[in-house]
Amino acid sequence: MFEPFMREPWAVVTLVALAAGMVGYFVALRGAGFAAHALPMAAFPGAAFAALTGVSAYAGLAGFAVLGALILAGLHRGARQDAATALVLGAMMALGALLLSLSGAYGNHVEGLLFGQVFAVGRRELWAALGMGAGVPLLLLALARPLTLSA
Repeated sequence: MFEPFMREPWAVVTLVALAAGMVGYFVALRGAGFAAHALPMAAFPGAAFAALTGVSAYAGLAGFAVLGALILAGLHRGARQDAATALVLGAMMALGALLLSLSGAYGNHVEGLLFGQVFAVGRRELWAALGMGAGVPLLLLALARPLTLSA
């Protein structure tokens, strides 16, 4: 059905779609679509920071995603949650552009850094996606009742 170079990307995209679909239910239930959009954009400066300093890209992405989530949680205590989300989104994108311009890496491939490249997926990413594709639904099933009641 697929050429050999397409097998791993297809499997990874399918596993990510299954996990994202289950998470998307709770995001929609909470009305947190804008915050869910801003959080991956908060990880963008992490990738740029990793390119600048030479640390692992996964560490940079995870660190800045957690930082963005903490900043969003702290700012969402006020009445203007959408304004706070827009502020974090704009600030993180600007920080990512600054760090990327300082590093000089990925200059021509910013869209790949921002959105990913499905054709660059290999066996190593397949195992991570398999863990996520199995772990996220199991975690959501275990926490379905508290998540639904808190929405």
